[in-house]
Formats: sequence, C-alpha cells, structure tokens
Amino acid sequence: LFVFVLRANRRNIEKLKRSGSSYSVARSFQLQENVAILTLLTRSAKPILFCTTTAFILFCFYAFVPPNSGYDTARFFSVALYDLWLAKTSVILVLCLPYYEPKFGKNISCTVLGHIMRRNTIADLSRQESNADAVTNAYFNQLARHWENPI
Repeated sequence: LFVFVLRANRRNIEKLKRSGSSYSVARSFQLQENVAILTLLTRSAKPILFCTTTAFILFCFYAFVPPNSGYDTARFFSVALYDLWLAKTSVILVLCLPYYEPKFGKNISCTVLGHIMRRNTIADLSRQESNADAVTNAYFNQLARHWENPI
C-alpha cells in the first residue's frame, strides 16, 4: 500500500505538470509534501526495520517462553531490554533523520538554535499580522523558493 500511494502521488504530480488547465496550488503542494514524507520514510526504512525487529525478538522471547520453566530470569531480562530498546529506538530514529533528510540538519543544527528560531518566527508573525499583504507576499515568496528547490 505504501509503494502504491507513493507511485500514485508521483503520477498525479506528472499529470499536473503536463496539463496546465486544471492546476491547483494546494493540490500540487500537498502532493509534493506527500511524496517528500513517503520518500523520507523509504530512506529511513533500514533503521526502522532494525529497531522494530530487535524489539519484536525481545518481546517474543518474553511472551512465548512459558512462565516457571526455569527461564524466568532470562524472560524478565528480555522484557527489561525490550523497554530499554523502545527508549533507544526513539533516540536512534530521531538522530537518523538529519542523515536521511539533510534539510533537518541544515535548518536546525541544534535544539537551542531551533528553539531560538521558533521563538523569533512567532514574534515575526505577530508583527506581520497587522499587514495582511506582507504576509500573503511572504507566503508566495516561500512557495516560489520551494518550487525552485523542490524536495
């Protein structure tokens, strides 16, 4: 289903590029975003598969080895490792995102810088609310820059 949706979105983008009569900014932008997210998930499939397989093996050992069979210590150790592995999985996947999608690393180099950038963006938006034309022009300028450098 994942591959089908990705291919269908790519075909729809090509149809929109070929036919100029039924062009919609919202639809084309949404299709580009869908393709970007699905491509990111495709790139990060290896660490996701590794992390989930390891967690699945640890949990299966706990779930399918019967209690009071002499392996209780190993069972409890495997479920403890399972809990620890779930915490490590989230850290591993978050750290892999800048590697698989360079825009993450390029836009926010560290947490403190990201917080400062978000705070400044909110302050800029509150100043721009008084001028609706400036906000509209800023939106279309960002959209034009995105089209020049698509995802």
